[in-house]
Amino acid sequence: MLEVKSYIVGIMRANCYLVRDTKSGCGVIIDPGKENSQLTGDIRECTKIDYILLTHGHFDHILAADYYRNVTDAKIVIGENDSEFTGDNKLNLSGRFKRTKLEKFCSDILVNDGDKLKFADKNIEVIHTPGHTGGSVCYLIDNLIFTGDTLFKGDVGRTDLPTGEEDKLKISLQRLFKMEGDYVVYPGHGLDTTLNDERRMHTEP
Repeated sequence: MLEVKSYIVGIMRANCYLVRDTKSGCGVIIDPGKENSQLTGDIRECTKIDYILLTHGHFDHILAADYYRNVTDAKIVIGENDSEFTGDNKLNLSGRFKRTKLEKFCSDILVNDGDKLKFADKNIEVIHTPGHTGGSVCYLIDNLIFTGDTLFKGDVGRTDLPTGEEDKLKISLQRLFKMEGDYVVYPGHGLDTTLNDERRMHTEP
């Protein structure tokens, strides 16, 4: 069974998640955009943290990734096409705001579409969903999908930032909507939703 805890972090009020497999005690952190005392405390309930999964490279989703790598010894994972974001403050946008400058770091694992990461007795499947950034990815774990800034409750990600492309976002969204079955959607900002609800929202006239 998977347990999901969410935290609203940073000046952009981004969602960070801790996903814990209750049987093994293993966990993953998704999009740690800022250090959070509650998250740091909840990590202690995990036997270990396997990965720090980044849905894309904007500062409000990665700012505390290196901090939590040092705390947990977990591997940082990011889409290959966003690999440069962790070392380029123009790409990750941290240079636009005071007190958010990112100290450069390198990821441990670069992933592409269809890659799978072992997590407890499950697989984390990577879905490349370019549009918000060129390397945006969603992470699929059982019936849960973590969409970053690709898909929100009743909305979609913006495409006017570096490496964003509206046409690619439309293709990515259609790919998600064509997936079989329903999933709980945990976005990068705002409330969680379901894929069925978003299908209806985005396809009804």
